[in-house]
Formats: sequence, structure tokens, C-alpha cells
Amino acid sequence: MRMGANSQKLTRNQIIEFFQKEGRIRFDELGHGKADYVTDFDESAFARFLALAGISPSINRETMLHNLDKKNFKSNLVENIDNAMLFIQRHTKVEYKIEHLRREEIPDYPEVALREAVVNAVCHRDYFDKRANVLIEVFADRVEISNPGGLPSGLKPEDFGTRSVTRNPLIASLLHRIDYIEKIGTGISRIRQAVAEHQGTEVDIRFNDFFTVIFRAKTTPPAGGQIGGQIELTERQREVLELIRITPTLSRKSLAETLNINQSAVDKHLEALKKKGVLQRVGGSRGHWQVLEGGHE
Repeated sequence: MRMGANSQKLTRNQIIEFFQKEGRIRFDELGHGKADYVTDFDESAFARFLALAGISPSINRETMLHNLDKKNFKSNLVENIDNAMLFIQRHTKVEYKIEHLRREEIPDYPEVALREAVVNAVCHRDYFDKRANVLIEVFADRVEISNPGGLPSGLKPEDFGTRSVTRNPLIASLLHRIDYIEKIGTGISRIRQAVAEHQGTEVDIRFNDFFTVIFRAKTTPPAGGQIGGQIELTERQREVLELIRITPTLSRKSLAETLNINQSAVDKHLEALKKKGVLQRVGGSRGHWQVLEGGHE
């Protein structure tokens, strides 16, 4: 390290501290040389994490552990927005409604609102804050889009949604010229309008040091029985089914520990799921669970 006319050799801890402050090294991204995946991996803890995080196991476990559906986009602003939208579309569902021989696509979340939120995050991000980037997270029941910076300086919380203050006017102008922004200052109202018209989504907007837009899929539980080909399950039964789907060899004891309930309660849920025809046991005590076709909630 150079200090004036003198050079000083840094200690190991000083080197680590220097890179930490620069954001180039993080403790939780370092590997452990003595870790052994086969013996150290805790299947019950992993299953519980996925259930609590609302992550649906649509891909195999090894792929999920390596990627967890993570993508880093490092192109120009316009391509980053386009790639972010493609990422969201790949990881959210679209329902199909057929009326009068015509098929209508109904996405989980309104595309207009998602696009406005992504563009808003890119446009209003605090680019001086190197600790974080625009972050898009897709869960089983929601999509979260956030950027560092919170509300721009000069915009009071009580004026949010009625006044517009642009943090990065040149970026806003660029996006406006290519029609990625329809009209500067209308993004939030367009998000709310698109959500209202969609009728299947709720939106929650939060701001402090970060600005976050959360889209949640509305869930309307059926009144009872089987409706439209879907079987009614309680919230706890869905949790049990999701854990078994992730790890079919889970024991009753592991299910009880993961869900923090007693084993007799687990037995009741398992029996209920078997009676509803969505779960069966294969191979006896040393076998595994199998989720049947009806248990795809």
C-alpha cells in the first residue's frame, strides 16, 4: 500500500478489509474447503427453506443449488430491461381461456405493470450506490422488483404518486425517446391501472433506502370439494405436499421437525392427502412418497 513517499505492506486482515470495503469480496460467497456435499447437505433444512421462501421446485435440486434461477445482466440499459422481462416471463405462468373458439392468454401478472416497474427501477436507481443493483426476484406467489435509492431527493413521501422527480434525467430522456417510458411521471399510475384492470394481482410499493414494487397473485380458495379440476387443500396440506415433492424420501419425523408440528398431526395430513387422491406411498417403510396428478397446486 502506497502512503505518500512510503510503501507499507498490508497484513492479511487489512487486505480482506480493503476488498470488503470495495465490495469485491463477501464472506457468504466464499467456498469452504472442508465442506462435503454428500455428508453435510441437510435435506430437511433445504426443504424447509424452499417452503418458507415460496420457491417452487420446477427444476432439479442440483441445478437449483448452483443457480437458484439467478441471472446477471451486464449489457446496456435497454438490453438489460428486455432481458429482465424475458426472465420474468420464463418464470411466471400464463393461463389460457378459450371462448368462442378463440384462445386468450391470461398471465399471472400484467405485463404492462411489470415492464413499468422494471423501467422505473433502471431509470431511478441510485447508480452512486455500489452496494446493490436492480434486483428482480420471482417467487411462487409474487414478483419483487427493487432498486437502491428510495425516493429521489426533493420528493416527499406524501407527494409520491402525484409529483415526479427524476433522479437520472438523461436516462429518463433516453428511455422516453425509444418509447420505453410513455410519459415521464406516469409510471406509478400506469402500474396501478394495469393491476386494477388485470384483477388477479395486487401491488405493494415500498420505499426507504430502496424502492421496491411487489406484485402478488391473488388467491381465491375454493368453497369446498373439487372445482374446475382442482382439489381443495388446506395451507398446511399444501406445505406437506410441497416438501414431499422436493424430497420424496422425507420421513414423518423429518416432516414434523421441518413444519414444527407433532408427528400425529403429520399423520393426519398425510392420510387426508391420500384420501383426496393426491399422494400415495410407494414401497412401504423404506420406500418413498409419490405426488399424483391432482396434487399440482
